[in-house]
Amino acid sequence: MSNKYRTKPRAPELKKYQKALLEALIAGDETRATELIDDSISKRWAPTTIYLSLVAHSMTEIGALWHRGELNISTEHRATQIAFRLLARVKNSYHDGTKTGLKAIVTGVAGDTHLVGALMFADLLRFDGWDVDFLGTDTPSDAILEMVQSDDPNLLCLSVTLPDQVGVAAETAKIVKNAVPSTRIIVGGGAINHNGSRNSLEFADYVTSDPITALKWISEKFDLGISSKTFEAMLTDLGGRIQHFRKEKGLSQQQLATASKLDRSYVSAVEHGKQNVSFATLKNLSDALDVNIVELVDN
Repeated sequence: MSNKYRTKPRAPELKKYQKALLEALIAGDETRATELIDDSISKRWAPTTIYLSLVAHSMTEIGALWHRGELNISTEHRATQIAFRLLARVKNSYHDGTKTGLKAIVTGVAGDTHLVGALMFADLLRFDGWDVDFLGTDTPSDAILEMVQSDDPNLLCLSVTLPDQVGVAAETAKIVKNAVPSTRIIVGGGAINHNGSRNSLEFADYVTSDPITALKWISEKFDLGISSKTFEAMLTDLGGRIQHFRKEKGLSQQQLATASKLDRSYVSAVEHGKQNVSFATLKNLSDALDVNIVELVDN
């Protein structure tokens, strides 16, 4: 399924799923957790919603419970391993976004062994069409610099989870920025919430603990909004969504054409991104496919 075919859950529904997933992860009930994730995928929730509002939300809650002494470390470790498998399931259910031609490196800084946050952000960039090299955790500054110099990425994302690692992130950002000034650098992670954590990160282009605001900043800085898409790319995306929904309904092109009062050849051209369409035609297609027209035209 493409990440373009997405809907936004209502707040009460999302809270219900959050509660159920948290309970499943704490109990170590991987079957129930997988059912919840599969259900959210079948509802065409955006991968960003599943990653951040479900999996990350649950893991943050579990981390807080562990810090308060309300969960033992083995329960937290078990939940983390289940979470990795849930994320892999989501990633395999959605295609990467239309290629932007941009490249990013995502890594945890030296000493940071927390994997989940950096892994999620790397995947979210891929869903947005980035080519991503994910280095994992605990990567030394000199190794990061060496890869930046050899691969010339547009963006370097440094993950920092604990407050005592902020200094390492600051030094890494300084080293990279001095050597390759053109590389934009984002520093993010749980440590950014702590007082004074931003003050030493003056060599980073953007600092945040919120992945959503980070993605928005990236979109703005690299002009990845809808205005940057070519008309041909928009038609291709539209055709892909129509084809997806048609196959999901088990319809042939001829059956869709008949239901929407169009020629089969016209439907074929639309699905292959070769035919411009009017709003009236989109309405006919959405009615025939029994989907909201907004889902066809991509937010």
